[in-house]
Amino acid sequence: MIMEWFYTQMGQQAGPVDKATLQHMLATGQISANENVWKEGMASWMPASSVPELFAAPPAAAPAYGNPAYPAPGQATPVGYPSQGQAFQTGYPQAPGLPYGTPPQSHKGMAIGAMVCSICGLFCCGILAIVGPILGMVALSGMKKTGNNEGRGMAIAGIIIGIVVVILNVLYVVYLVSTDTNPFANMR
Repeated sequence: MIMEWFYTQMGQQAGPVDKATLQHMLATGQISANENVWKEGMASWMPASSVPELFAAPPAAAPAYGNPAYPAPGQATPVGYPSQGQAFQTGYPQAPGLPYGTPPQSHKGMAIGAMVCSICGLFCCGILAIVGPILGMVALSGMKKTGNNEGRGMAIAGIIIGIVVVILNVLYVVYLVSTDTNPFANMR
């Protein structure tokens, strides 16, 4: 392939690269369409967005430069890869109904609430210990739906601590009833 295109990236001139590589870099967001490009025969540097031939369909074989590789025209886009015209972004799975690369809803706050309620239930009233596992289960369910597992460990800890505290409170009440002890008898 003929290495004929030069481009700027963050104010620095780079290249030469072939047309397919430059198209791939523009399509995947490695280079902004606002960056300037030039090849022999052009009067001056121009923004890539004003050069129509750079935004034509990419070739059937993907260039060796960068990733992900484009599928051949007519082939399905591999799962997890953007379709043509979308920027490749990593870190988040594709959330249903959201644009590609949009982080799914986080349930980290609910997971923190589960753990805090469960721990507070240990030192305070056992009622909060009941709320902790419920919040933890709701957070885990939401994480499963969205694929965003931020706070998963805290949600699990909230569930476990809350269940242990509830069991301890039930055992304490059973002890008080079986020994016929009234903890509030001396409070007057």
